[in-house]
Formats: sequence, C-alpha cells, structure tokens
Amino acid sequence: MKSVELRNISHTFASGRSGRGLPDLKVLDQIDLAIEPGWFTAFIGPSGAGKSTLFNVITGLIKPDQGQVLVSGEQVTGKTGHVAYMPQKDLLLPWRNVIRNATAGLEALGTPVAEAAERAQEMLGLFGLEGFNEAYPGTLSGGMRQRVALLRTVLLDKPVLALDEPFGALDALTRRQMQLWLAELRTRLGKTILFITHDIEEALFLSDEIVVLSNRPARILRRFTVPEGIGSMDDLLFIKTRKELLDSLKEAERP
Repeated sequence: MKSVELRNISHTFASGRSGRGLPDLKVLDQIDLAIEPGWFTAFIGPSGAGKSTLFNVITGLIKPDQGQVLVSGEQVTGKTGHVAYMPQKDLLLPWRNVIRNATAGLEALGTPVAEAAERAQEMLGLFGLEGFNEAYPGTLSGGMRQRVALLRTVLLDKPVLALDEPFGALDALTRRQMQLWLAELRTRLGKTILFITHDIEEALFLSDEIVVLSNRPARILRRFTVPEGIGSMDDLLFIKTRKELLDSLKEAERP
C-alpha cells in the first residue's frame, strides 16, 4: 500500500479573479504520483509553480477541481486531519512558551493540556530543546523556532509529514545544521516526509526521491531516485546528479 497517492489532480483558482477582469488561474494539471511508506520525497520547481497549492491539496486544505488524494489507501480528498502540515513560517504564538507552542495542535484537537504537555516534554530532547521548555519564541534562534514548529507537527502523530520550505528563511550555516539534524531525526521517526525546497543540494542531501514540477500549471516533469551512497557536494555522483536536476529545472522554467 502506498503512503500517499495523487490521482489525476488538477486545480484552477477562479473565485474573485473573473470579477476583476482577470482570467482563471490553472495551477495544477493532471498530477499523478504514488509515494512509498517511509520515503523522503522532495518537490522542486519554479517559484509560483504550484508547490504549496499541491501541499494544500494533499493536506485537505484545498479540494481540487479534479482527482483524488489517498493516504494509506484511504480516500481523503478535501479532508483535513490525515497529514501533519508545517507551513513555511513557524507561526509560533509569542505569548506561549516552547511547551505550550508545541502542544497547540494537540490542544486544538481536544487533547487535555496536561496530557499534551507530558507528550511534548518526553520529546524535547529528541528535538534539541531540552532545557528550553519555559522559553518564549522571542528568545529563540531561527533554528530553534523551526525545531519547535516541527515538534508541534510531529506531535500530531500522523503517518505523513508535509514540510513546506521549513529552512528557507534560515542563514546558510543554520540551514546546514538543521539539514543534518533532520537527516538524523527522520530515521528515528519512521514517517513519510514530503518536503518543498528551492535548494537542489538540500533536496539531494535529504531525499530518497525528488519530484520536479513544471512551470504553472504544474505537471510532474521528472522524478529522480537519489542514488544510494551519494556523497558530499564535491563527489562526482553528486555533481552529475545535481547537473541533471539543474537541466530539468531549466526545462521546467519554460512556459
């Protein structure tokens, strides 16, 4: 059984545009994709191609005009609660400390505050947050804030995590540290991870496979299985695969 299946997904934004004399905006065009359980799949493509819209479809925040979304074999098109979603911004609440921010999702689902806090406390060490349970967002670095946001996402205990450019706003050094941390964490979580990025090196370092989306309306232009044993950025296999991805991205940017 596949972890996530997208069957002939298409979507057009129409509401509010035609009234201003603007044409409808087709964003997704007949996307078919099946993702294996436990795989880390990165999505890359031109800016504005529809990557975040696709994630909104997968998580049920948008019901597509056409097609079906299946999670673990269950048809969940337009239904939320089956995939844990972390958007680009951490969205931490400044008046809540680390523990209460981490438990915000659980509390929204009706989990008692004390039970949610206990579950979060047990995972602080795994997320590098031990000793920071009473800290507030304003005192945390960008990397630490992203760890809290990811902990909040993981605590929802869904089989699929959808991460939309979680490290995009971080400086280069912090981003590298977070990549190394996530690479270690993913083996311990054992979950299927969907990951949007504009960084080819990041995609190659973290992923089992990379999906290249075309310019809008987004179609799947190519799927890369990341070679086993791919090394550092000066490794010949890494350089060869990166060039193939860059060539695909150039193709993707064509109208």
